[in-house]
Amino acid sequence: MSEEMVDVVDENDKFVRKATRKEAKEKFLKHRYSRVIVLNGEGRLLIQKRAKNKQPSPGYWDIGMTETVKSGESYEEAAQRGLREELGISNAKITFLFKLSYQSQHNNAVCSVYKCTHNGKITPSPEEVEDARFLTETEFKQFLQKEPFTYGGKLTFETYLFKPIDIVDDNDKVIGKATWQEAREKGLAFRAANVLVFNQKGELFVHRRSRNLPTFPGMWDFKLGGIVDAGESYEEAALRELNEEAGIQNAKPEYLFSQKHRNGKHKVNRKVYRCIYNGKMKLQQEEIEEGKFVAIEEAKRMMNEKDASPTGKSVLEEFFRREEK
Repeated sequence: MSEEMVDVVDENDKFVRKATRKEAKEKFLKHRYSRVIVLNGEGRLLIQKRAKNKQPSPGYWDIGMTETVKSGESYEEAAQRGLREELGISNAKITFLFKLSYQSQHNNAVCSVYKCTHNGKITPSPEEVEDARFLTETEFKQFLQKEPFTYGGKLTFETYLFKPIDIVDDNDKVIGKATWQEAREKGLAFRAANVLVFNQKGELFVHRRSRNLPTFPGMWDFKLGGIVDAGESYEEAALRELNEEAGIQNAKPEYLFSQKHRNGKHKVNRKVYRCIYNGKMKLQQEEIEEGKFVAIEEAKRMMNEKDASPTGKSVLEEFFRREEK
């Protein structure tokens, strides 16, 4: 039986070469993992105790499910396979949350983290899982202080609950901090940086959003970018997002305008930039299903279709309005 192969990647999650899983572990080579945070209908978190013969960290507790991504496999495919093989959960609807890159005593990992809600039966694999239970967030925090947890599990939970973003007022003044989840639930305004990417022909880059994203899944968008982290500037966030979402490095974004988006509890203060790029792109599969450059007239047609992202349409409409002045 041939050894399982994994893809060795660099700090930007770009493919370097293939290696056996054993070699990647022994030489501490960075490779990919998928993790799924599993919630039940009451919002309780699933934790599991690793089997005593499972390496590394035998007998340690972990959050949700973690699976090594095989060579040539996508993060999402590995997540679905792990849920099925480890917990007996099939055809789950998973939502991408964030990506972590970290080094622990045992792993040099880049990990895509997803979330799913499951109310059915869980059938843990005895070769993988010794125990599994659902806990409230409060119970989990208490449990975390008493029991040994994997490094990746603790880091995932802390990022999931506590990664802060700046909360702002209508004048864009920082008035506090919260997690993105808390901001959305409470209707708190936060910051976002977006970039319209053109090529030298004047064509605009458009992309279909991943069907696993929590907002506007599967819809066409006309901007790259995302949420500004706490303490981060708009321009820093724009540069980071260009690199993460499309592999665009050393861009020189030009500031265009600011915009306030208010739709129920979804409140965002955004700054919009423009950049020219003609190089090769590496699209982040967790966020982008497909992408292409289109002529301006085609972009105008697409933004009026039913599958156009409302925020993308709003940004593009404002851009055209200003260009026509």
